Amino acid sequence: MHSMYFGGAMAIIKRRAFIEEHTENWIRSPQVSNLIKKIYCHHDPELDKLLPEKFPARAVIQTTDGRRLEKMLERPHGDGLEPLPMDELRRKYETLSNRIFPERRVREIEKKVMDFEEIKDFSEIADLLGRRGGKRS
Repeated sequence: MHSMYFGGAMAIIKRRAFIEEHTENWIRSPQVSNLIKKIYCHHDPELDKLLPEKFPARAVIQTTDGRRLEKMLERPHGDGLEPLPMDELRRKYETLSNRIFPERRVREIEKKVMDFEEIKDFSEIADLLGRRGGKRS
């Protein structure tokens, strides 16, 4: 599921909208539903002026006490020009891969990928990714 409204609501509630937040409980949560009703998404032609060098986005929150909170990003975190730091990339890999592979296979895949300069036959990685016996085989 991809929804700017859901992602915005989760960013407000949990300060992130990663895979763990995309669950039936959160999707059906009254807290999320109520917040989504208050979210307005629209195209801002001013941000288009930064394309294609940047891929900007802006979020604005108007609080009930009248404050205006605003954040603008010129490019997404971890894009090609500003890659994720290695520790963050590893955490993301582990979070995603642990959902489908046993821990041992997660480590094997990571080792092969991190040593890819040494690999003579990339079927070694393909075999690890495609081998039956994962959590969802």
